Amino acid sequence: MRFWDGEQIRTYLTHQFDPSLLPLPDIARLYARSFDIELAFKTIKQFLGLHHWWSAIPVLRQHQAILVLIASQLLHAVRLLIAAEQGCDPFEVSLPLLSKAFPILVHDHQHPVVWASFAPPLGM
Repeated sequence: MRFWDGEQIRTYLTHQFDPSLLPLPDIARLYARSFDIELAFKTIKQFLGLHHWWSAIPVLRQHQAILVLIASQLLHAVRLLIAAEQGCDPFEVSLPLLSKAFPILVHDHQHPVVWASFAPPLGM
């Protein structure tokens, strides 16, 4: 499939040729979402530190991986809550900022959604 997006011609490969079953906007949206797994790995490695192993003992590395995956899911859930409260796309909520602020918010017993509604915009 090829279509003009207003700036350039986009090309997507698909086995679905019936636009009533899979409209063109849905194809573009599905393609964009196909990179979500890469973003999830980046979150786990870059923001949650899974690229550093805390132990040489295999069972402890497994525990670390499980804990990092749980922390990742918590961050994602908080990101979705903040986005819903602010009426924006979840990708507009800064994951690097949230991952740095989250431990402080938990320690200070602050609700992340309330914190986000009072956080100044970046660059101010």
